Amino acid sequence: MTINGTAQAISINNKEILDIFLEKRMLRLITAHLTEEEKKDLVFIKIQPNPKVFCYGLGINTIKLRGSHTSGGYSVIIPKERR
Repeated sequence: MTINGTAQAISINNKEILDIFLEKRMLRLITAHLTEEEKKDLVFIKIQPNPKVFCYGLGINTIKLRGSHTSGGYSVIIPKERR
């Protein structure tokens, strides 16, 4: 599967990101041990995918794929409400 889109580096001190982390226990544990000095070196990568995703072989029977490898490629559009 290939997903194209744009990526943006976001500081670990971004309020939006911190709010997301504070909602989930596992995510809180990931950053709980970090010192302020260590946090300066960290960033989150926010990925905004393009709506069209290219796939190959996902959900296709292996025998069918062996018979015609060109039948394995397709694309899907991510619905607007899921982006």
